[in-house]
Amino acid sequence: MKSKKPSKQRKKIALATEKEILKMMKVRLSKKLREKYRTRSVSVRKGDSVKILRGDFAGIEGKIIETDRHNQKVTVEGVTKEKVSGEQRRIPVHVSNVEMTTVDTGDRWRSDKFKKKTETSKPSTPDEVSTPDEVSTPDEVSTPEEVSTPEEVSTPDEVSTPEEVSTPE
Repeated sequence: MKSKKPSKQRKKIALATEKEILKMMKVRLSKKLREKYRTRSVSVRKGDSVKILRGDFAGIEGKIIETDRHNQKVTVEGVTKEKVSGEQRRIPVHVSNVEMTTVDTGDRWRSDKFKKKTETSKPSTPDEVSTPDEVSTPDEVSTPEEVSTPEEVSTPDEVSTPEEVSTPE
């Protein structure tokens, strides 16, 4: 979001399209997963495991039971409060307060997306980056076979006249 005004931020969220809401439903990855998948965040789905970072339930790790796109919240296994009647009620957590610990790659499209990112990724360490000395150069340079140099070019004095040309007799 570009605006710092809370009213404009709320309006942007309230009037967001489905595509914009999906972008907002991304969760940051843990350091281990960041190195593995070479990406910083992934859209959250049912079946992924997350760790809660902030709030009353900080430190709890569990599987996502359901996602609420409208409110940008996820319901995590084990995050419940007891009602006065003694019943357990699940508490949703905002996606900005969680970190992904394991990704559910059972979906073919999602696993293909991760494969593409890991295959076409940048080198992770400076040692793997090629230096100018190591850059491959072509073996043969394509130059014309006969190139005339300034010494080889004939001057007007050296040009033969028809009288000088010997003819066979």
